[in-house]
Amino acid sequence: MGGDYWGDGWVIFISSDIHPQARVYLRNYPDGASVEIVGGNGGLTANEWQHMAVVREGTGTDQTHIYVNGIKKATGTNAYDISNPHPLEVGGTGAMANRDFTGYIDEVRISKGVARWSANFTPPIRPYYARTSAPASCPTGFIPVKGNPELDVDGFCVAKYEMKGSSGSISSTAAGAPYVSIRATDAFSECSGMSEVGFESGTFALITNPQWMTIARDIELVASNWSGGSVGSGTLTRGWSAHTAFGDSWVNNAVAPSTGSNCLYNSGTDTCAASGNHLYKRTHTLINSEKIWDFSGNLWELVDWHNNDAVFTNTTASCSGSWNEFSTNCSGLADNEYKPANGYTSTHGVGKWIGGSGGTVIRGGYWRQGSHGGVFTILMSYTQSSSEEYVGFRCVWNPNPPG
Repeated sequence: MGGDYWGDGWVIFISSDIHPQARVYLRNYPDGASVEIVGGNGGLTANEWQHMAVVREGTGTDQTHIYVNGIKKATGTNAYDISNPHPLEVGGTGAMANRDFTGYIDEVRISKGVARWSANFTPPIRPYYARTSAPASCPTGFIPVKGNPELDVDGFCVAKYEMKGSSGSISSTAAGAPYVSIRATDAFSECSGMSEVGFESGTFALITNPQWMTIARDIELVASNWSGGSVGSGTLTRGWSAHTAFGDSWVNNAVAPSTGSNCLYNSGTDTCAASGNHLYKRTHTLINSEKIWDFSGNLWELVDWHNNDAVFTNTTASCSGSWNEFSTNCSGLADNEYKPANGYTSTHGVGKWIGGSGGTVIRGGYWRQGSHGGVFTILMSYTQSSSEEYVGFRCVWNPNPPG
């Protein structure tokens, strides 16, 4: 296991003579590669539950950190890859005497490819397992989505359509024009302000990036979304998105004029059709057979970067400000934050990525994005204060508040 990784859990020390420092020893047995990170300032207390986390961000100097109860206590260097067939041991090692942990350990989680914390944080307060089952019922106009443990996403409900209406009165419905020209923080508030009788136990929110990735990865695995009829064969549908500069036969100038069976395909400049080229179909099918409209094309959609806070959040990644294939990496982003799972590029209809300095994330592309648009398309140079006619949003309903 190389690159970024992260592990954490809750521990309780029952020894009366515990070491007064935060100490983690990582050893890649039997080749001898090891690193010991020791942090001063105390932080460990006998007979009390404490949250400990070890995070590695890359392999450079001082890129590995220890957090105790969400506070950084130590920093060190660990450039070793963990790659051997021997068992993973937590709390001790059979290779070294007097290294066993005395106490209890609970809720241990190890993640590869993502460094979850880069600054002090509030430790999670609920179990780590992802509830993968989709909700049994959803609010009006929303559809269920299965959770994804790899992305740390529980099952949730997502708006079937881009949000329609106006301030204080939004809904997910086929009728009407999409709500556009809205700032990111206002879209966040609009979603948070939704309510429906029978769904008070959960929370409405703007879709987060992990939830977007859950849906995109779901779409990627459904054969009917591919023009060749099997996963990875041909291209994914990219919807209402065409431009002659990107190989299409026409250029769109506006959003789709309607949503429904008579406007299922984009067949020409701002033109609808009930049937047509698979590439320009506006719906995608999820693994649970639910259909979602305009997840690619039609409008860019605002995305809240985090799924565990109460405010709209930008990404902190700093990447190239030009369009890139997903075969090119964006510095500062883990693959699970923006890429398809199987190495697809724009030739497969998944879209492209573009960085920049704005930090506010919009995804999916819009009506004239052409081959740059797709369910994985991501642009990171938008700003929270921007409000454009080609940017809309989509809400979700979470059975349990993320945290």
